[in-house]
Amino acid sequence: MRRTDTLIKLISIIVFLALVFYMGYAFYAAKSDPLRTVLAVSMELSDGVDTEGYAVREEQVVTASGGSIYVTAKEGQRVSSGAPVAVAYNGAEALQRADSIRSIELQIEQVQAALGGKTLEESARDTVLSLSSAVGRGDLSGLDAIMLNIDTYITGSGVGEDVQQLELTLSNLNARLDGLLEEQGGTTAIPAPYSGVFSFYVDGYESVSPENFSGSTTPEDVRELFSSPSPVSENTVGKLVGGIKWYYVTVMDSASAAKLSSASTIQVAFSRTYSSTISMNVESTGAVDSEGKCVVVLSSGEYLQDVLGVRDMTGRTIFSHTSGISVPKEAMHIDDEGQTYIYVLKGLQAQRTDVTILGESGEHYMVDSEDTELRLGDEIITRAGDIYDGAVVTG
Repeated sequence: MRRTDTLIKLISIIVFLALVFYMGYAFYAAKSDPLRTVLAVSMELSDGVDTEGYAVREEQVVTASGGSIYVTAKEGQRVSSGAPVAVAYNGAEALQRADSIRSIELQIEQVQAALGGKTLEESARDTVLSLSSAVGRGDLSGLDAIMLNIDTYITGSGVGEDVQQLELTLSNLNARLDGLLEEQGGTTAIPAPYSGVFSFYVDGYESVSPENFSGSTTPEDVRELFSSPSPVSENTVGKLVGGIKWYYVTVMDSASAAKLSSASTIQVAFSRTYSSTISMNVESTGAVDSEGKCVVVLSSGEYLQDVLGVRDMTGRTIFSHTSGISVPKEAMHIDDEGQTYIYVLKGLQAQRTDVTILGESGEHYMVDSEDTELRLGDEIITRAGDIYDGAVVTG
């Protein structure tokens, strides 16, 4: 019997009809049941201006001369006037003793960290972060500590976990350190010129003080003050920062600065070199120059130790901040009396819910979360067929 393609044609026709039926049904379903909803979520809006400026503090450079200098003060340590911040070692024997003191101090820090419960994995992670931070800042002052930690925690096996052995090791290290510190031959203490917080970071702008800025300071004055740093001497040990206040000096357009005229404090969200939002006092706003710009000086009595090594600062000065509930613009309606409202899915019904618009961003409005029955997690109807208060809608 001769074969024919009748069966193949029949199957092709059946498949084609099935596809047509499926597409037709999908189109009908989309038209007859167009319900779309989104969940109500929180939303925040802020009015502010992006700024770039400088951290200014009462600073004094500490220098030393003669012999090899070993800095005894720690970063961020508060020292009193006359207290030693460094030691000058003269002669090979004194220099060798300084190296031994530094090595023992680093070992003591490792043992104390282990006794504090820090694991080998945590210490290795902190070492990598310290190395990354030092490279990013171009700061090599703590390189010896980082290299020792790499050798101990990453390429080595740590300092052990036995508490009794660690305590014995710590006791022996402290005894050795005390013995070396008692040997004063060939050493000269470098005293702090006044009370303050010590820092290794010196950039040549330490002579710029808060007293350089007042209501008459112009943007050009600021540019000149920070146009070129003073040379940093090879004998520089570090710097001392006096007091507890530090200042953020920036330049704003007159319209933005005017919003600060009635404010005593303002929120500044810093980024880049220092990431934090800080409440700062408004110290002064300067006269407006020919370009419509003026100098703004803000201050803070907190976080001084966190910004010791920071000079250039980028931030966003926030004039106002509000929060509410996000509503898609396509879900918003307005009645003949000007009242804005949305529909919320309650069970199988659409419920009208009046809302008050506080602001907008992109394709969303922010509505007042207090002046409405809308709650976080409610299903907001963004699309439906014939919709009205109480209408039955299905998904």
